[in-house]
Amino acid sequence: MASTLRSKAIKNVTKGNTSAYYSYVEERNGVNPVNQQFEKELNDYMGFIKKKNSGLLKPGEHAPCKVSDVLFDIWNKFEPRVTPRLFYQKLMQIGEYLVENKEYSTASWQCYDRYLNSISDVDFDGIQSVEALKSHFFPNGIDIQENSDMTFRALMGHLICKFHLIVNHDQKLQSANSVLEVAKIMHNLRMVMQLLFEVEHFCWLIYNATIYMYTIGRFMMQYGQSKIVLEYLIFCSLSMECSVALLSSKYLPWRATLYVATCQCYYDCRYYDDGEIFARRALSKINELHELEMASIAGQKGVDIPQFREATIKIGVVLFKRLVYESRRKSKGVYRPKNKLAYKDINNLTWPRTGVEKILNEMFDCSSAQFLAVQEALSDSNRRIAMPGVSGNENENDMFDVNLELLFAAEYLVNGGGGKSPLPNDQLSDFSALVTDNSSILSIAIQGNNGVHIKNYLKIVKFAFNYEAWDVFRRMSLKIIDFIENDPKLFETYKSDLLIIYLLQGADKYHTHLRKLRQIKNEQLKATLVAAKEKSKKDAKNEDFNGKNSNVGVEEKSQESKGKKSRSNLKTQSQQNLKVDFAENSKDNETNDQDIASSPGGAELYKEEDMLFNIAYKLILIIDSNIHPEETDYDVAVDITLLLWKKCKEIFQKYQTGSHDNYRWVTKLENFSKWLYILNVTHESMCYFNISSIDPAVFGHCSLRLGLTYESLANINFKRFTKDSSSQFEVQTYDDQYSAAKTNLTKLNFEFSEISSERFGVSNDIRGNLIKAKYVLKKALMAISLARATVSKTDKSCLCDKDYTLDFVELGLKTNVKASTNTRKIEKLKNLKEKTFSFQKNIEVDSVTKLIGDLHVELIFLYHKISVRLLQHRDFPIKGEKLLALIDQDFEVLFKECKKNKISQSLLFLSKALSLTHFHLTDQNKLKTEQRNLIQKAYDRLKKAEIEDEILFKKHVQIDADSSVKTKIPPAPIVCLKTFNKIVVQPRKFECTDGTKASWYRVFAGLASNVNLKARISDYGFIGSGEQIPAKTSEKVSISGLSPDEQYIFAVAAYDRNGLLIADSIGESTDPMLASSTLSILMNWAYLCQVSYQIGDYEMSLSAFKILWNLFVIKPIEPAKETVIIQNQPDYEVSFH
Repeated sequence: MASTLRSKAIKNVTKGNTSAYYSYVEERNGVNPVNQQFEKELNDYMGFIKKKNSGLLKPGEHAPCKVSDVLFDIWNKFEPRVTPRLFYQKLMQIGEYLVENKEYSTASWQCYDRYLNSISDVDFDGIQSVEALKSHFFPNGIDIQENSDMTFRALMGHLICKFHLIVNHDQKLQSANSVLEVAKIMHNLRMVMQLLFEVEHFCWLIYNATIYMYTIGRFMMQYGQSKIVLEYLIFCSLSMECSVALLSSKYLPWRATLYVATCQCYYDCRYYDDGEIFARRALSKINELHELEMASIAGQKGVDIPQFREATIKIGVVLFKRLVYESRRKSKGVYRPKNKLAYKDINNLTWPRTGVEKILNEMFDCSSAQFLAVQEALSDSNRRIAMPGVSGNENENDMFDVNLELLFAAEYLVNGGGGKSPLPNDQLSDFSALVTDNSSILSIAIQGNNGVHIKNYLKIVKFAFNYEAWDVFRRMSLKIIDFIENDPKLFETYKSDLLIIYLLQGADKYHTHLRKLRQIKNEQLKATLVAAKEKSKKDAKNEDFNGKNSNVGVEEKSQESKGKKSRSNLKTQSQQNLKVDFAENSKDNETNDQDIASSPGGAELYKEEDMLFNIAYKLILIIDSNIHPEETDYDVAVDITLLLWKKCKEIFQKYQTGSHDNYRWVTKLENFSKWLYILNVTHESMCYFNISSIDPAVFGHCSLRLGLTYESLANINFKRFTKDSSSQFEVQTYDDQYSAAKTNLTKLNFEFSEISSERFGVSNDIRGNLIKAKYVLKKALMAISLARATVSKTDKSCLCDKDYTLDFVELGLKTNVKASTNTRKIEKLKNLKEKTFSFQKNIEVDSVTKLIGDLHVELIFLYHKISVRLLQHRDFPIKGEKLLALIDQDFEVLFKECKKNKISQSLLFLSKALSLTHFHLTDQNKLKTEQRNLIQKAYDRLKKAEIEDEILFKKHVQIDADSSVKTKIPPAPIVCLKTFNKIVVQPRKFECTDGTKASWYRVFAGLASNVNLKARISDYGFIGSGEQIPAKTSEKVSISGLSPDEQYIFAVAAYDRNGLLIADSIGESTDPMLASSTLSILMNWAYLCQVSYQIGDYEMSLSAFKILWNLFVIKPIEPAKETVIIQNQPDYEVSFH
C-alpha cells in the first residue's frame, strides 16, 4: 500500500516537469523522479505484454490495439521530459523486447520507425543506394553523428519486423509480391552492412546483420528462391572475412555455416562448378586461420581444435557432394574402361569396397562424418522424395551407380563398418552403430566418434525410395520398422517417420505394378511389330507369284490367324509372368503373399484401384494418428495425396460429366466403392495437410467432384423413391461392394478398417448422402476462402471482378455514329485498343485467380443446392402443401446465413427455384409463379451486386492512394483487398487546410448498419484497427477478425507529432464494404441463364444471355455512309483556231 501511495505521489509531483528540473534530486539521492516514473511505466507495459502472451488475459479483457495505444501514450508523455539519449535507448530496448514477444507491427511502428522519423523525413524503404542512405540518416558522418549505433539497430530492426510481418501473412511465400518484398528487405540490409564497414568497432553489428541475412536466406531457400538469395549469402561470407575482429577462431563455426549455406545455394541453382570452387576457397581460408593461430604466441595450446574440426567437417561434406559424382563422370574425348562392381557380392568385400567408400575413407576419419557426407550427397532440393526417378545431376548410368554405392555405404556404416578402425565383416551386426539419444550426428563427428543417429538413417531410407533403389529400400525399411516397433519408446518418438515409411512401401508396390504393366505393353508392342514385319516379308514373297491371287488371299488369312494366335499366347504368357513377378516381389515385403500368388483368380487381385486403396489406407493412418502436419514429412504426404487425386481425377472425369441429370454414371463405374473411398481419403488428406494453401484450384476441384458424387447418389435414391417398381433400374449394392473389397484386400494382406464404410461410404437414404455432401462442401468453402485470403494480392488487382473502364457502349461501338468524322471517338478507339491489349495481358497473368473465383462460385451454388434439398427430405414423412410451407419457413434460416452477400443470396434463390422442379402440387401454376418470383429476386440481387462492384472500382481501384488531397479532415481510406475475414485499407495522403502536418494515422473500423454509416473513434475492436501508423511510410493496414459476409465501414484519424488529433475529428468514412473474397459476377449470370432455362422462364434466360453476349462479343463498326455532292458546272466550249 505504501509503495502504491509513493508511486502516485511521484506521478503527481513530476507531472509536466522534465528530468532536468530534478537534477539536484538526482545529484543528492541518485534517483531522478521523472526517469523513475518512466522506468516504472515501461516495466508495467512489459509486464502487460508478458501477461498477454502467457494467456493469463481473457480474450475480451483488452482491445487488440491496447499494445500499441498504451506505448504510444508513454512515448508522447515522456519524449519531451527525458534526455534524447535515454529516450532512444528505451525505444531500442522496448523494440527488441516486442520482437522477442512477436509483436512485430508495434515494434516497427512505435519503436524503430519512431526513431527513424526523428532523425530523417525520408522513408527508409524507398532508398535505393548506399549514398542516399548515408546522406539521409548519417549526414554528419557515421563516426561523428551522435547515436549512430542506435540508428543502425533501428534500421535492422525495422527490416526484421517487416520480414516477420510478410511471413505471418504468407507463410510459404506463395505470392509473387511477398517474394519481391523479402528480396527488397535483403537488398536494404546489404546497404546497411556496407555502411557498417566504415567503422571497425561496429563489427558486432556486422555479425548480427549476417545472422539476420542468413535467417532470411534460409527461409527463402526452403521455398525455392535460391537464385535470389545467392548473392546475399556470398556477401555475408565475405563480410565475415573483411572484419578483422570477426576473423578469430571464436567465430569460425558461424563462418563455416555461412560457407556451407552458400555452397548449398550454388548447388540448388545447379552451379556445381562454382559451388566446388567456393568450397575449396573456404577450406583454404580455414587452413590459413589455423596456420596463423599455430604461429601465434599461444601456439598449439591456443588453438581451439573442436571449432576447426567442426568447420572442416562442414566444408568437407559439401565438397564431397561434388567430388563423389565428378570422379565418375567421363571426360569428353578420353577413353576410360568401365569396371563395374558386382553388387551382389559386395557384402563379402572389406572396407573400402567401392570408389565412393574410398573417397569417404580419404576425406573423413570417423563413421559419423562419413555418414553425414553420404546424406548430404544424396540430398537434393530439386527432387521430391515421393517422386522416384533417375539422378538429378545427369541421366547417366554412372550416376545411378554412384547413388547405389552411397546407399550401400550408408547401410554398411550403420552396421558398424567404416570409421577409424573398420571391423571385419563377420563382426558386423544390424544397427550396431545406431545412436538413439538426443545428440546430433554433427556433434558425434566433431568428437571424432563412430556412430549414426537414427534420424539421419531414416532420411537415407527415404532417399533409397527416391533414387529407385528398390531392393535397398525394401531391405532397409523392413529392418528399421522391426527395430523401432520392438522399442515402445522409439516407436512413440519416431511414429511419424514410421508412418511415412509405411506410405512409401505402399507407393513402392504401386510403382512396381506400373512397371510390370509397362513391361507387358512393351512386350505386346514388340510382338506386334515382329508379327507385322514377318507378314510384310511373306506378302513381298507372295507378290512374286503371278496369277495366284486366290492362293495369296488364303495365305493372308492364315497368316492373320497365326498372328492372332501368337499374340493371344503372348498375352497369356505375360499375364502368367505378371503373377509370378508379383509373387516374387511380395516375398521381400510380406510373408503371406506366396499363397496369394498361387491361388486361383489371383490375377484379378492386382488392379490399380487395389494398389491405390492400400496407399489411401496408409495415408489415413497418418491423419488419424493426430500428428501435426509440420511434424511429419509434409512433402511426402502432399505428393502422395496429389498422386491419388491424379488417378481419381482421370476416373471421375471419364464418368462424371457434371450434367444435372446424368447421375447414372455411378452404376457404370466399376469398383465404385473403392474409388469413392480413395476420393474421400484424398479430400480428407487435402484438408488435413492444408493443400488448399498450396493449390486452391486442385482442392476446390476435388471437393466439387466429391460433392457431386454424393449428390448423384442422393439422386439415385430419390429416383428409386419416386419411381414405381416397374421402372426402377438396377443399382449396385454398396455394402456388398465394400465387403468384397475387404475380402480381396485381406487376401493381398492390405489392412482395411472396420469403420471405413461408415466414415467414407455411402448412406442408404437420401438425407444421409446429402448431409455428407454438405459437410464436404462446407469444409471446402472455408478452406478455399482462407486460401484466397492468403494468396490474394494487395495491389487492388483482386478487388473487383472486371475492369469497368472498358465500356464499349460509351465509346460508340454500338451506335451508328460516323467514326470517321469524329476525331475524339477515334482517339478513344485507339486508347481502347491499347487498354484492351494490356487488360488481356493482365488476365493471362491472373488467370489462376479468375479460375479460383469461378470455382468458388461453383462450390457456393452446389452448397446451396444441397442445403435446399435437405429441406425437402426430412426425418419424418410429409408431402404437398405442408412440406412447401415448412421449406419456406426453414428457407429463411438459409437466407440469414448469407447475411449481406448479394451474390450468395442470388445463388440461394436460384437453388430453391431449381429444387421446386421435383414438386408435384395440385396447382402447378402456383409453383411456376413461385419459381419465377425466385428467379426475379435472384436477378435483382445480382444487379445490385454488379452496381456495388462498379462503385468499388471507381472509388478505390481508379484512385491512387499516394496522391495528396488538401482537406480539413482526412479523406476516406482506399480499400486494397477484401477477403472473408479481413479487409486491407491504405490511408490517403492529405494536407490539412490549417497547415498542420500529419505524423501518425489510425484506422478505425465498425460494423455497418442502417443507423451507423459512419465510423467513430471508438471503433477499434478489430485486430489492426486503432494502431498508430507513421504517416510517411504509406503502410497498408490489415483489419482482421471480421465476420464473413458482413459489411463494414472504415475511417482514418490523423495525429500530429505530439500525438494530438488533427481538426479534433475523425476523417470521412468509406461506403459499406462486404467482408468477402471477390466472386465472379459473370459466373452468376451464367447460372441465372441456365436455371431460368431449366425451369422454363425463357424470357429471363434470354435477358441473362444477352448480358453475357454483350460482355464477350463486340458489335462490328458499321462503315460510314457519306454522300458525295458534286456541283454542276456549265458545259465547256471547244473552238479551233
